[in-house]
Amino acid sequence: MFFYTQKEEQEIKSQQMDFLLLKIIVASFFILLATRLWFLQIRHGDKLKNYSNINRFKQQALLAPRGLMLDREGKILVTNASTAQLKINLNETENLEGVLKKLASIINWSEEKIKNKINKNKKRYGIFHPIIITSHLNLKEIHELKLLHWIHPEIYVEEGGARVYPLKENGSQIFGFAGQASQEDLKDLKNIKKGEMTGKAGLEKTYNKYLRGEDGVAVIEVDAHNRISTETPLPFQLLNRKIRQGQNLSLTIDKDIQKAAFKAFQRQDAIGPRQGAVIAMKTDGEILAWVSSPGFDGNVFSSEISKSFWKQFIQENKKSFINKGLQEHYSPGSAFKPFVALAALQEEIITEETLIHAPAVFRLGTKIFHDHSKVGYGNINLITALEKSSNTFFYKIGLELGAEKIAKYAKLFRFGRRTNIELPGEIKGLIPTPQWKKKAIGQAWQEGETLTFAIGQGALLTTLLQLTIAYNIIATEGLVVQPFLVKRIAGSRIQQPTTLDTLTDRLDRRHFKTVKKGLRKVVQGAGGTARWWNLPEIPFSGKTGTAQVISFSSEKIFKKCKLLPLEQRHHGLFASFAPSHSPEIIVSVLTEHSCHGSTGSVPIARDIIKAYYKKYKSNEVTQ
Repeated sequence: MFFYTQKEEQEIKSQQMDFLLLKIIVASFFILLATRLWFLQIRHGDKLKNYSNINRFKQQALLAPRGLMLDREGKILVTNASTAQLKINLNETENLEGVLKKLASIINWSEEKIKNKINKNKKRYGIFHPIIITSHLNLKEIHELKLLHWIHPEIYVEEGGARVYPLKENGSQIFGFAGQASQEDLKDLKNIKKGEMTGKAGLEKTYNKYLRGEDGVAVIEVDAHNRISTETPLPFQLLNRKIRQGQNLSLTIDKDIQKAAFKAFQRQDAIGPRQGAVIAMKTDGEILAWVSSPGFDGNVFSSEISKSFWKQFIQENKKSFINKGLQEHYSPGSAFKPFVALAALQEEIITEETLIHAPAVFRLGTKIFHDHSKVGYGNINLITALEKSSNTFFYKIGLELGAEKIAKYAKLFRFGRRTNIELPGEIKGLIPTPQWKKKAIGQAWQEGETLTFAIGQGALLTTLLQLTIAYNIIATEGLVVQPFLVKRIAGSRIQQPTTLDTLTDRLDRRHFKTVKKGLRKVVQGAGGTARWWNLPEIPFSGKTGTAQVISFSSEKIFKKCKLLPLEQRHHGLFASFAPSHSPEIIVSVLTEHSCHGSTGSVPIARDIIKAYYKKYKSNEVTQ
């Protein structure tokens, strides 16, 4: 038997205690580890897994392409194009100066230019929103930037979209333009996100909620350096949300007629290219063409522009954004005379056969009111008065009617009220009355103002769209229609032509026919003010108008307009319909500072009517 000494026994007991302590420590460690593992994997496993996946998987917004704008035949008027956008995540950038230097060498920009672009967008969107540096990259730049991404994952190239306006300045105020949402847009519009493209003007703005669509989301896997992996596991792919493109708008516009209208405005004659507006409308209210000049190229504004560029553009082209068909008003001049004629016929002041002496001047008290003819026209009836556009004839019947009745009939033809067409910024115009003058400037109405009112001058103001609607009432002998531009929204609604009123209960149809005889003679009569532009194979009717920009003294009234400074020259108007016997299309033209409606505006209307006949009624044209 083996015996331990007392000393040895003490050592053994000491070692056993140490060993037991070790076992306790080891056991405690494993218990603690197991508890921690249970805590991490069982108790908070799902939560921590989500944290991991948040770092591993990121959501990438996929911007929805805007809906297209198509003409009445499905031809593209406004579309989209893909772009390669260079973006940077500022919150992930550690050495911005170093990144700027590398970017500058690739995209051939100065470091200062890139820095200014970043600072501008940082101020606009903050550091947590990806900043677009440029959307104009070539293939070489894209390749080099993708290589740079592996070193600087905060720099990346992403597919983007740009709005494309193939017609450029043509119809620009109608289509409008779209651009990145500003801070003001974020405040004013619902569900708009930073960087999203939104409508800024025209139909782009009016129908923005239909055109914008719904953005998608792609879940992507990234590594520890935030670089995108080539594949994402299937379960996370299921979280992707597809984009839904915006709804297409089918417009009433005819692209061919729109081009013809724009081309007509660029005439190279004695007057030269025109400024003003033209509207071509079917008699049911469908707008076929609409040009306002000068215009702007929407392609320039579909991508981000600098403040300096915007400031310079506005200074040099301050009227380019104004739609002169409904955002500016003008005196209609002699184009208003047919409505005074209808009022006089309905009030039985005259008949079709009534002869009125139309001298060169008309005296009212001590004041003299001139006709545009130095010799006058003698005794003439209403048909001849419209054909030759006699002022003194209309002075006399206007005085018989009085301002109140002229205003009453003007309102009947929808002057002085908005048409509510689907475009922003429409103004009302003005129908002057004695009550209006007393309230507006505190003065009594003068009889001389009735004379100028009767020939479409003075305080009377109308938009070209109102004039178009009014002439459509004459052409259709009483129908008041709603003008419109959008025929159909894809997947939504179809706009049907709408008749708002019928005036035949307040105006005898015989009187419409009488006035239409006079409007036909304006173009086809031997003394018509538009006779130089008559088309024997295409019968059309209309009325010229010359709207004075300023009043002239008696010695200057017959001075040749073209010898005056440009800003003092008269505006020219012409409102017309074709064919004369059964109207289908209304064409109204305003040309600023062109001196006369006959030379400034009639040739434009004629070219548009020819284009309409060529396309839709070629079998009726005899060559």
